[in-house]
Amino acid sequence: MQRKWLAGCLTAALLYVTPVQADNSVPSFTDIEHSYAKEAILSLAGQGIVNGVGSGKFAPEKNMARKHFAVVIAKSLGAQPFFPEKPTFVDMSPQDPEYGYVEALVKIGALQLAKDGNFRGNEPVREQDAAAVLYLATGLDTMKPSTKAMTRAQVAVLANTLVQSRTRQALMAVRDISPQSIEVKAGEKRKIDVRPQQEAFPFTPVFGFSNPAVGSVSADGVFTAQAAGTGIVTVNVGYNSYTVEVRVIAK
Repeated sequence: MQRKWLAGCLTAALLYVTPVQADNSVPSFTDIEHSYAKEAILSLAGQGIVNGVGSGKFAPEKNMARKHFAVVIAKSLGAQPFFPEKPTFVDMSPQDPEYGYVEALVKIGALQLAKDGNFRGNEPVREQDAAAVLYLATGLDTMKPSTKAMTRAQVAVLANTLVQSRTRQALMAVRDISPQSIEVKAGEKRKIDVRPQQEAFPFTPVFGFSNPAVGSVSADGVFTAQAAGTGIVTVNVGYNSYTVEVRVIAK
């Protein structure tokens, strides 16, 4: 349990983590009606995590390539694309569409460099590959590693489980926020403390302020009052948003 929590914190510390934004128009696939993964596929597609293969098809029984697996898992974990100047793998280029997501998994420690330095993105992802990524990223040791290739349906079910896990973490992340309202004089500062349920957050709290003419809030939650007026500080943590009312009075 501790390893899973620390893995989530590692993700938050190294990358700006945010929920995948849902697409209002859920794609319709003509070949998943009788698939055991139908619900997972539609849920992920609606969030922009998975795509079809064209012509209105998802191809659930087709093997998934390693590079596409990396994209799906990175998105499911909420990891933002990362673009180092020098690629980790010798067979990947910054111009590859999957590059940022592969490097994001490397950044959070979910992918390790092979001895020959290759990623082999076009090869099918195998159960042993998925098991290793899942363990390194979350601490989960629930898959039986084998050399069997994974289908797109199997990956969809796995990814949907990760998304649901992140959602549960986010809903339970915050214990309290203090203060719940602020009254300060222009020129003063006030720190907003966001206390986690456990010793650290699995998501990075993100702060925003509704009235820039009145003041601003820093990335670590310090509100700086600039002029008399009112506004709302919004604190986003995972899938939840919290508000702090602000009133600034003249000096």
